[in-house]
Amino acid sequence: MPRDRDLSSNVFRLAAIAVVAYVAATMLGPILNISLLLFSGLLLAVALDAAITWLQRRFHAPRWLALVTVVLLSVLGVLAFIVIVAPRLASELEKLWVLLPSALDQIGDRLGQQNWGARFMAKVPTIEEVVGSESVLRDAFGALSGVVGAVGAGFLVIFIGLFVASDPHVYLRGILYFVPSDRRARLRETITTMATGLRRWLIAKLVGMAIIGIATWVGLTVVGVPLAFALGVLAAALTFIPNIGPFVSAIPAVLLAFLRGPTTALIVIALFIGIQFIESYIVSPVIQRRMLSLPPALTLGAQALLGAVAGSLGLVVATPILAAIAAALIARDDELAEIAGVPASGKVSGRDAGNGPGNKPGDEPGDEPYDAPQGAEPHPV
Repeated sequence: MPRDRDLSSNVFRLAAIAVVAYVAATMLGPILNISLLLFSGLLLAVALDAAITWLQRRFHAPRWLALVTVVLLSVLGVLAFIVIVAPRLASELEKLWVLLPSALDQIGDRLGQQNWGARFMAKVPTIEEVVGSESVLRDAFGALSGVVGAVGAGFLVIFIGLFVASDPHVYLRGILYFVPSDRRARLRETITTMATGLRRWLIAKLVGMAIIGIATWVGLTVVGVPLAFALGVLAAALTFIPNIGPFVSAIPAVLLAFLRGPTTALIVIALFIGIQFIESYIVSPVIQRRMLSLPPALTLGAQALLGAVAGSLGLVVATPILAAIAAALIARDDELAEIAGVPASGKVSGRDAGNGPGNKPGDEPGDEPYDAPQGAEPHPV
């Protein structure tokens, strides 16, 4: 009887823990999604601030003028993309949607010529069966509502980024207000270090995305794969998601290559592997010689965790969140800094020190204070 009583008690305790965990996940889910959107806005603010600070240093312009210039140039860039690039990209994406089923059918025919392939294909539903299923129709309506929500979230991220980049020290003072005065200097240094780590990571990522996109476009064009431009843009965009993105971007390219034969598909696989190898082991080490480098296993763990909890948004922002946290931790641990290959003890080398606590934009370690232009106040991002 005592053993049965203990067993019942353990089962009740486990059930109670499961219920509490489910309720907590249900309640914290919306809060987590909002927090990730706020972080995305801060990431945009970091990108805008990098351009704003460069204009302030270069032309001694007031911060408001630098902000207006960056916003106008960004709008012009988006308009140029819509007018010049978007029509071709949309046309190729439409053709890609038409050609992918043909590529899948051709792969199925080739597999069907083998005994093991025929047994495998017999268990795989056809395109017509998949498209005609009710679940796909429900998923389509869900995807449509998801697109509407994504557009609204995108506008929210843009407004957060613009407001924070316009006057970041206001928001920093608001955070420091809730911290005891004797800890404010350390918190300000931590926030500055995290912003610097994010800036470094973002610069390296954008350069890597451009290189992979151009290399993929040129390589697929030389090989003769159709819709090379759209596949190059897709490869560049998905590179923002480390480890997973490059693998996903290679799938449509390999499928289309099968339209020209298995040999072309193997060449495309080798092309993607070669581009990723060059970017990971040659280009990135050069770009990131003074920047933060994250272990792949740690990155995958963060992606799996946030992806499972927050979906696609968590998967996208997992790496920059990890970069910000790692930058703050490494800056205060000399041993971790030596392993990661970045400056230790919270000291940022070179121009990145310009945004540190107590520095004005452009200050170098040990230099005399920089006479900032009017409106260029110290800020954390």
